[in-house]
Amino acid sequence: TARTLSATADPQVVIARIGGEEFLLATTAPTCTAKSLATQLCTAIATTPERVTASIGAVCTRLDSTTPTDHDVLLEKLVAAADAAMYSAKRDGGNQVHHPNHPNTEQRSVRGTSDRN
Repeated sequence: TARTLSATADPQVVIARIGGEEFLLATTAPTCTAKSLATQLCTAIATTPERVTASIGAVCTRLDSTTPTDHDVLLEKLVAAADAAMYSAKRDGGNQVHHPNHPNTEQRSVRGTSDRN
C-alpha cells in the first residue's frame, strides 16, 4: 500500500503511516486537490494485485492571514476531520473517498478549513 501511494502521488506529497494501514498525506497547492488526489489513490490501491481497498478522508485548508496562528492546533483539527471522514467512508462500505462536508461524516468544527474541489 505504501509503495502504491508513493508511486501514485506527486513527488511533493508527504506520506506518513500514522498507524496500521492508516496514512496521512500532506501537500501544498494553490487550489484544493485533496479530493481528486484521494480518488486517484483509492483507484490505484483497488487495482493492486493484493486486492486491498482504501477508505480515504480528504480535507483542505487555505493558509492565509485568517488561518489560526497555532499550527499545531490547526493540524490536529485537520487530521481529526480527515479521520472522521475516513471512518465515514469505511462505514459506507469502504473503497471510497469522503470529506468533512460529506453527508455521512460526523461534522467537526475546523476553523480555517474548506473543501473546495
